[in-house]
Amino acid sequence: ESAAEEAVKELENLTLAVDEEIEVSAELITYLLSQHSDILSKIKDDNPDVFINVLAKITRIHMRGHPAKVSKAKSDFHSVQVVSKTRTLTGREVAIVVGKTGSTINSISDKHSVVIEVSRDHSEDDSSTLRIIGQSASVDSAIAEVDTLLHQNEDVEEMLLVDPMMKNQLLNNSGAGIKEFQNSLYNAVLDSGSEAASGVAGGGGVFLVFDRNTAKGAPPALVIKSVRANMERAKNLVSKKIDEFNSNITTIDVPAEVIPAIIGKGGAKINSFRSEGAGAEVEADSTTGKVKIYSHDAATRETIKSAVEQIVA
Repeated sequence: ESAAEEAVKELENLTLAVDEEIEVSAELITYLLSQHSDILSKIKDDNPDVFINVLAKITRIHMRGHPAKVSKAKSDFHSVQVVSKTRTLTGREVAIVVGKTGSTINSISDKHSVVIEVSRDHSEDDSSTLRIIGQSASVDSAIAEVDTLLHQNEDVEEMLLVDPMMKNQLLNNSGAGIKEFQNSLYNAVLDSGSEAASGVAGGGGVFLVFDRNTAKGAPPALVIKSVRANMERAKNLVSKKIDEFNSNITTIDVPAEVIPAIIGKGGAKINSFRSEGAGAEVEADSTTGKVKIYSHDAATRETIKSAVEQIVA
């Protein structure tokens, strides 16, 4: 009996079958055919007795089957509410969103089950348009993730004041010190596993330069350039380096009239102090009467201090 009923059903499906087409939006077609959406597969699974063909070029969906079942399939398609939202991308934002070989954009698409397209605008500012297609809540969450990603990868700058002797140390030997410090910062940020250092936009480098607009007599300002996600880590490491340098400075107050004797003819005396140890630095200010001695070696600082005190005495 069940076989007979099955045969009757099959006969009804064949004899009563109808063909229907529904016109849908281009966004829905794009979404249905995307590898990031399983909606089309689900509708086909839910309507196994209906032949379904998506006609992308004319934005129509063709269905064939029993009228009642075709009606059910039509209802399923009409229930899919798809929206499309756009966002302008400028400069390196395209590279950030797309990621290396498309890894970032594909990850966001898979995570939120949306279609993401990037198209270049024909405008003077060389901008591009990011278009996200999908169900409303998913599109909103995908845009939120893109906004966060771009915010974290935005280029920012911070300034920290340093002692003039530290500036000299970093810029000596054609800037070898600042280059080495910059590389160590970059490696430390990579090792931290921060979001921006995980491969997005080339890992988010860290760059150090001294501000050229510092007023005469003001402490040098070291400028840290980085993406936002890396800045806190980089700034903390630079601050630690500055603190370590400052902890190795000994300051002596002497009569201002003694300063020329400490400097010596043509700087001979102060240069002799600097040769007391590798990396030693001495500065004498004739206005304030302050002599500052830097060395990472405490014994070297003490030797130079004693020599200065003998001149004062």
